[in-house]
This record gives sequence, C-alpha cells and structure tokens, in this order.
Amino acid sequence: MAKAYASIDIARSAAEVWQLIGGFNALPDWLPYIPSSQLEEGGRVRRIRNLDGEEIVERLMAFDEVSRSYSYHILKAISADELSGNLARPGYRWWSHRTRRVVRAI
Repeated sequence: MAKAYASIDIARSAAEVWQLIGGFNALPDWLPYIPSSQLEEGGRVRRIRNLDGEEIVERLMAFDEVSRSYSYHILKAISADELSGNLARPGYRWWSHRTRRVVRAI
C-alpha cells in the first residue's frame, strides 16, 4: 500500500503546537475549514462541519499524550471525490514531534 507524508516546520516548541492541535475536538481552533466540532460517546466520536455545512463524523481510535499523537477513522464523510482534495482522510494522523515538526501520514 502506498503511503504519503507531508510536514511543515513550525517555529514553536512541540508542547506549544500540541497544546493547540492536540485536542480531538480542537479543529475549529486552528483549521478555518472546520468551524464546528461536537463530541459524542464520551469524547470518542466527533461530528464536525465544514464551511459548506457538510457533516463529517470521526471515531478516535488511539490517543497518546506522551508521544503527542492521535489517530481516527472516518465514519461519515463528504463524497470520495471531495475527499481527494481534503485534509480529512481515512487513517489520518497528526504528530507533534520534539523537532517542532507536524507530520500527517495518509
């Protein structure tokens, strides 16, 4: 299976980056494309809406505060054609490394 990786350097500590992006419900805090997020099932499921009002539902699969990572599965999303240009893809993960790098693996 092919894998793709993307990364950016951020001029902040890993702790500062994780403070902003590390919450499963934090997308509206830093991603303008997602203005709304609501948690369900004790914080394990989030319902997010994009700027067009389309709903995306995701289930948290793993969360690790020490390694500053989490992963999730998409339960409901916009069409596959629209997903191809979107950040939200199955198996999507965020990492905030000690090297001040944020990486996403698709």
